[in-house]
Amino acid sequence: MMGVKAYLKLTVRDREGRVVKHLEIESRSFLLNLIRVFKALFARQHDMSVTLPDGGSGRFDAYCQVGASTKTTNWWCHLMAPKEDDSYGIVVGLGTRAVAIDDYNLESKIPHGTTAGKLYYYDVKSEAVSVEDSVMKFKVKRFFDEHAGSSVNVNEVGLIAFHRCTDDNGDTQIKFLIARDVLPSTVTVPAYGNLMVEYEIKCTV
Repeated sequence: MMGVKAYLKLTVRDREGRVVKHLEIESRSFLLNLIRVFKALFARQHDMSVTLPDGGSGRFDAYCQVGASTKTTNWWCHLMAPKEDDSYGIVVGLGTRAVAIDDYNLESKIPHGTTAGKLYYYDVKSEAVSVEDSVMKFKVKRFFDEHAGSSVNVNEVGLIAFHRCTDDNGDTQIKFLIARDVLPSTVTVPAYGNLMVEYEIKCTV
């Protein structure tokens, strides 16, 4: 029986590199924004509305409209945020509010930084698609460091996508939340410790 599932893994290490916490759960919190993107892609829709992290409305374009102009076009939608950028990719937060299907941001995102209450965000990495028997899967992950010498509690994890479409209508760049998971228990990153967060998307046929 076909099925698509996502799994969320968090691993915490202390300043000596020792694993002090490992959590693995099934992610159940893909959001309305993601379904809207799927609909736009499948229907070749140019102006699907998605909700931005500030609560405003943004436009997701499934393709670029180019008429007689010869200007360069850009189109992408991805999670691959660079280091020190907490505006998209895998993000973490303090919030414990239950997930709602129309969530558009974390309840309380932990910002990038090296002072107390912040985490240093590394770049998001992805692994190649793998196939074994009837299971296909791929992973995206991100590492976070605590630099200030004080512990940081993590209660929620999210995926924020970055979409850009440059065409005859202008240059549209938006970021929007597509998944949010509230953890079953607090994960504490110790002083000078490290956190790894991984999403695994798995499809079985």
